[in-house]
Amino acid sequence: MTSPIALVPVPLRCEPLDGGPFVLGAATSVAVGDSPGEIAVGYVAADLLGRLGRCPIELLVGADGADVVDDVVVLRVRQRPGRPPGTGPTTGPAGADERYVLRVEPGRVTVDGASTTALVRGLATLVQLLAGGVGGAVGAPAVLVEDAPRYAWRGLCVDVPPEALDVDDLKVVVTLLAAYKLDVLHLRVPERGDGVDGGGAGGWCSTPAYAELVGFAELHGVTVVPEVDVLTPRAAGPRRDRSVRDAVAEVARATPGPWLHVGGRDVAPVATVDDLARIAEPVDAVVGSAHTVVGWAELAAVPLPRGSVLQHHDDARDPAPLVAAARAGVRVVLAPDAHARLDGPAGVRDCGAWDPAAHVPGLPAAAVLGVEAVVRTRDVRDLDELMALLLPRLAAVAEVGWSAPALHDWAGFRGRLAHHGVLWERAGLEWTPSPEVDWVPAEP
Repeated sequence: MTSPIALVPVPLRCEPLDGGPFVLGAATSVAVGDSPGEIAVGYVAADLLGRLGRCPIELLVGADGADVVDDVVVLRVRQRPGRPPGTGPTTGPAGADERYVLRVEPGRVTVDGASTTALVRGLATLVQLLAGGVGGAVGAPAVLVEDAPRYAWRGLCVDVPPEALDVDDLKVVVTLLAAYKLDVLHLRVPERGDGVDGGGAGGWCSTPAYAELVGFAELHGVTVVPEVDVLTPRAAGPRRDRSVRDAVAEVARATPGPWLHVGGRDVAPVATVDDLARIAEPVDAVVGSAHTVVGWAELAAVPLPRGSVLQHHDDARDPAPLVAAARAGVRVVLAPDAHARLDGPAGVRDCGAWDPAAHVPGLPAAAVLGVEAVVRTRDVRDLDELMALLLPRLAAVAEVGWSAPALHDWAGFRGRLAHHGVLWERAGLEWTPSPEVDWVPAEP
């Protein structure tokens, strides 16, 4: 990588330090505390760094790295007072504080995070630095990074045929989300069947596969949000009452995260009495499962519990019901088709040059919980086709959701993103080289 510091998303503070680089090698170890969460992050770090350096990385448990002189990556949970200036809420959907400080020096890397999730965010920054390389080696320049997210919800919605992806494919997606500090994987559960076992053979929708995915995502700081679209007209029928309760209950039992999505894109702009009754049932079922209700913005005109989340996607709709819902205590995730629909015509600049806080006229900025990219198509047949839609535009949405607006601009982002195509190629990921970016070629 020609530029030693081409981080996406751009951090709050990134300052070069004196001294040479940290070089990853066979003698490198990872040191973590002895809590279960720190140990879990340690295993993730050792695996990621080992793959990057193509060598085994030793994990030292119950150590702060003080006794290790050289070649150590120290991951420490440290509660730090205050909030970095220019940031929004520092906690993600799972409730973890995501602030971290990364210090890279010759022979030593330290990541101090306010939580284990924050350590995962700092690790993502370190991996980007190392993957860029220094002098042909797997190394990171001496640098100090202080960082925290702008928004708590930074997600990707995957609504493709369930047979197109298996659980291992979705683990690749989770790893990509974590690499760009995205923290929500929103999955559409198929309408056929009552819950996660309705997806049929070959997909990810069996209960064991779903549980495996949820656990893997949690290790990588990603919360799985299932969408059980029981509001679609296809869900109606004589068994609907039982099916709605059963579908919500089954998915809720399998979902330790706080959110459960009830869909709603097919709800009419003006809700009838029958619509209200149809919507109330799954909403009550979600509340009864101790999860928080999430739905599309088409539900804005119906009563929802305070703290519920609505996702805005259609800029052609009258924003008044959504604004009124937000003023009544509903939070909003921005997923506008023009800027976040990745199976549509939006370009890289469209996805990366917009401000969620100012996007919906009249919407209080404080009501914006975050942003979400969306892939919603029946045409994806496998992981490669999904990745070709995601990259590079997903990285643009990630920066909008994470980075402080004063630090984020199209020219700077475009220049940093230009170095990431090489990283995707090295990782074996399909991507679509956009003509909007002057991509840096791989060094011979």
